[in-house]
Amino acid sequence: MRRKQIEPALVMFRNAQKLQPLITWRANQEKAEFSAVFLDTPMAGSTPVNYLAGRATYDRHFHCVIPDTPVDVDMLRGKADVVFNMICNADDGKDMLVYALDLVERLGRPTINHPRLIMQTDRATMARRLADIPGCIVPRTIRVAGTVLLEAAAKQELAGFSLPMLVRFAGTHGGD
Repeated sequence: MRRKQIEPALVMFRNAQKLQPLITWRANQEKAEFSAVFLDTPMAGSTPVNYLAGRATYDRHFHCVIPDTPVDVDMLRGKADVVFNMICNADDGKDMLVYALDLVERLGRPTINHPRLIMQTDRATMARRLADIPGCIVPRTIRVAGTVLLEAAAKQELAGFSLPMLVRFAGTHGGD
């Protein structure tokens, strides 16, 4: 079984951030139309950067949001005409979205994919929101701990559910 080694990884990310707090991709033309700061994190699912900013007419500056790591807000604000939050998975990025929200509020710039809005897009919340739309068929969705699933498997029942059902790890798209 592969084990996540989060603490050693965070140490490495913090050290890298000290060496290079911002990675910059220049516009693909001589004069950039504007400048954007992209917020990403190693701690949760994010939108792949090339989908959003592969070839662009604006300068792109990438900042890694890491818990309990000092941020030079003035430096970032000076690079950002706009902020793009790439931390987009509310299921496995809930904790990181809190850090991104704090940073976005301190930057005070127009923000795309605002963390406050992304926080409301986890699977269970979206299923509840969509369930009341006439004609929209939405499977019942809940988030449960692995221990609850093990108990349910042993009893061959999960309160309020019946087979077939799809079980996924939070933040993934595969399922069994």
